[in-house]
Amino acid sequence: MRTNVRRTALTCALTVATVTLATPASAHGRWFAEGTHGGDWAFFLSPLPLALTAVALLVAAGLRAVAGRLPRPELEILPPLRQARRLGALVPYLPRLLALHVGIALVTLSVMGAFLFPSMPLEEVPGGGAAGFAQAAVGLWLLTGLGLRGAAGGLVALTVLLGVSCGPVTFMENGDKLAVATFLALSPGAPRARPDRLGDLARRRWALLGVRVLLGGTLVTLAISEKLTHPEMMRHLMARHPEIDPVATFGLPLEVDTIIVVAGVVELALGVFILLGVLPQVTVLAALVPFNATLLVFGLDELVGHLPIYGLFLVLLVHACRAETHRDLQWFPSSTAMGHRSRRTRAVGAGNGEQVPSSEAPSTPWTTPGGTRLG
Repeated sequence: MRTNVRRTALTCALTVATVTLATPASAHGRWFAEGTHGGDWAFFLSPLPLALTAVALLVAAGLRAVAGRLPRPELEILPPLRQARRLGALVPYLPRLLALHVGIALVTLSVMGAFLFPSMPLEEVPGGGAAGFAQAAVGLWLLTGLGLRGAAGGLVALTVLLGVSCGPVTFMENGDKLAVATFLALSPGAPRARPDRLGDLARRRWALLGVRVLLGGTLVTLAISEKLTHPEMMRHLMARHPEIDPVATFGLPLEVDTIIVVAGVVELALGVFILLGVLPQVTVLAALVPFNATLLVFGLDELVGHLPIYGLFLVLLVHACRAETHRDLQWFPSSTAMGHRSRRTRAVGAGNGEQVPSSEAPSTPWTTPGGTRLG
């Protein structure tokens, strides 16, 4: 219980830090709206946004506290969705699939004359054409599937270059690229001889933790910088594209500002849920709704810009559909228990077909969640 409180407090602290840093930048909603003045803290600090944000954080903390008592995977309680477990067979191949998502995005952006996201012209990035060439080279490298850890380093370099040219907020809004690089660098990869084996347990957990923290932080940053402190941009976007305005489309009895608040808090909540590993199957499926709803309106730019996020959603969803990897999406390192539990977690991993050095095998038997005795 004390550990859950510490983790929740840390998550709240990260959210507050993100709020403090969130200022106008260029991403996502700004791909399709003209520049408007942001940083409207009075909007975010008004009663409704603050109240809904507090509710979202409390719900996330409550679900995190009872996560151990919930089904794993959680959708197993619905018989029609039990076949989703078959997605778990893709776990060993996720680095390659994620690399394809990002490689296609980077090459396409270079052809479009943009850098890392559609509304950033190459002319505004140090190096200009050279930066576009480097982006295309990293994209092609990812498409080959060879030396993905080296390609991950190239992706980090591109993101750092973006941060240098556009500032910390844009850097944080593009944390999904760092999440991709983290997963590619730390993931065990696909064992050649036994595709059913999951690889090293510790590396997989750290890789997924990096994805959760960086992707969750990206969604929280976007919720604050684009919506909760930048309502004028969203008003302008919905006026320019009324088809994405649910008030105009469905005749909802809500004000536009209320829709903006709800959209921002929902995105913030999804980021916090991903960071904490709360109901990962449900969270990813829920997140896919807003990320796909606007494809018909914004077309290729929206698709290319979101390809890295789609790949990361695939990583989380596939791991969430496999019982033995679902728990990894809720893992946090514990400074007091890491050394004490390391051998036991490796032993449990060995029972699931994971690679465990023989020198670290336990001398006493353990029991996996399925009842198999090891040792």
